[in-house]
Amino acid sequence: MNSRLILPDEFQRKAIETPDINTYIHQRITIAFQRGRIPWKVAVSHDPNCGLPCNVRTGGRYRGVNTLLLCDTYETLGYRSKWWGTAEEWRAVLADIEDDQEPTVIARYRENAGLQVEPCLVFNAAQVCGADEYQAMPDTALVANDEADFGLMGMLIEHHSPDIRFDVGDERFPPDWNGYITPEPFHDHPNHRSGDYILMQSEGYFMSRADHFSVMLHELMHWSEVRTKWMHCMPVREFVAEAGMHILGLELGVPHCFDEYNHRTWLRHWNHIFLKDGSFYLWAMAQVDRACDFLLHPILQRAECVYHDRCHIIPPVHFISGPDHMSFDAAW
Repeated sequence: MNSRLILPDEFQRKAIETPDINTYIHQRITIAFQRGRIPWKVAVSHDPNCGLPCNVRTGGRYRGVNTLLLCDTYETLGYRSKWWGTAEEWRAVLADIEDDQEPTVIARYRENAGLQVEPCLVFNAAQVCGADEYQAMPDTALVANDEADFGLMGMLIEHHSPDIRFDVGDERFPPDWNGYITPEPFHDHPNHRSGDYILMQSEGYFMSRADHFSVMLHELMHWSEVRTKWMHCMPVREFVAEAGMHILGLELGVPHCFDEYNHRTWLRHWNHIFLKDGSFYLWAMAQVDRACDFLLHPILQRAECVYHDRCHIIPPVHFISGPDHMSFDAAW
């Protein structure tokens, strides 16, 4: 983007000319990728005060693009607590912001306004006094691959019962390939002629059970595309699947796969999209949330509620018949 770099303190100082929050979001996340950070990657922890960013007042998870903004702040500033809130929200739980603390800028979605957002300044529990119950334990609380409890993962697979074919391959792919075969034709689902199944290697091919289930979550994100009536070009589908895999893993207690090959493979394609579409993160993360909600809602038994910044309007995207015979430009 050709616009100047916007710094977080410009929102706090309330300059005469308010910075554009959309441009700031785009710059912030794009820079994270360019510097080698994965802005959705958070370790699974035994500590209930660690995990996906949550609002201290409502207890609900931050959603949409704010998942990326807040998770990336964990790495850049060293925060570990999942609890965030505005100065007013922290005061409501009898906590005060420490002196000279810089807020993190996130997006607050305007009611019934689609992707229109405005800046919102939030603080982590590490920046406040009088909030001991929201503080995180030391790093020793991280879940190791071999000690993870995969009970919720088993419930998810049992409930949705996807067609998973282990170590069989098909006409196009050898048995050691992991992937989702889309319905053919896509628009005829569930009465399509072929496809709509997941090819997976069995557990023995992976370094750990956690790696095995992490890859399976990635493929389940692809499996949910047709079920949430969404399809796009392959780079966008991979972005949604990669981000969704980590969010699902944190919700289900599945440690993330150490192999970042897929992320590195698609990063150059994502960079092209980032430069082309300044609203990409907003609508792509909306689809991430929609797919995760579809997969998780019956498992975690969570009543639907309006989160602090819930992205509840999914922008339209092009339906295409399948990624293998549709070019990137045509999908846009």
